[in-house]
Amino acid sequence: MKNLSQEESDFSFPSRKHRIRKYKDFKAFFENTGVINTGVINTSVLNTSFGWVRFRENNLGYLRIAVSVSKKVNKKSTLRNRLRRICSELLRLKKNELKGYDIWVFIKTSVENIKDELNKAISKIHST
Repeated sequence: MKNLSQEESDFSFPSRKHRIRKYKDFKAFFENTGVINTGVINTSVLNTSFGWVRFRENNLGYLRIAVSVSKKVNKKSTLRNRLRRICSELLRLKKNELKGYDIWVFIKTSVENIKDELNKAISKIHST
């Protein structure tokens, strides 16, 4: 069994704690959007060619993610799940750089190279 320091240093998403699942957590992405205040956890939105990426700081010390793909992208669930897995994999590989953030990726439209677009968005998150 791994201890917490080993768990965070390796590149796995070991448990459900790394997923945003509760309604109150999703609702928090829409509160304090665009507000610049010290001491308040703010949500920022990056508009991209495929949809948007919302991110906010959390006080947990580890990355939590949510990936949503609209049915407008493709009606086949296998293709939507593939996009979901690609996004999750990119965020998993960058999890040590993005510690302390909640990130919600929402894909509205089909895009050919999702990896490059998401990497650009992640670099903007990391620079803020």
